[in-house]
Amino acid sequence: MESIKIIAILGCIEIILGFLALRYTKRHLCEVKRKYDYQQKLRKASFIAGGILAAASWPCTFLLGYPYSFGDETGRIVGIPFMVAYFDSAGRDYISSFMLPAMIGNAAFWFTVPHTIFAVYLFLHRKWK
Repeated sequence: MESIKIIAILGCIEIILGFLALRYTKRHLCEVKRKYDYQQKLRKASFIAGGILAAASWPCTFLLGYPYSFGDETGRIVGIPFMVAYFDSAGRDYISSFMLPAMIGNAAFWFTVPHTIFAVYLFLHRKWK
């Protein structure tokens, strides 16, 4: 059960970092204006990739799962980084009232991943120049 909590905490950290990355990339690109036009295109690409990943996280929730041993049986936890449902070895599902917030959190997580990667790229590009 501890691994589920750790994955969820890391998911929360990524969402926070992702929105900070959005802010960082916007400020950076406002500073450089037209000097690096390809970076504007990369930012648009990160929005598109984030949107696609966020939209895909809803119908592909079952694919974003992993096996988990609970007691003496092995089931499947669905949803990365936030647990949406648990399927036991007999195939019965266990969901809670937190299913919708978890799915929204998963979509926010997958939306922010490309922005975090782009912000790291901008930071390293700025440092090397």
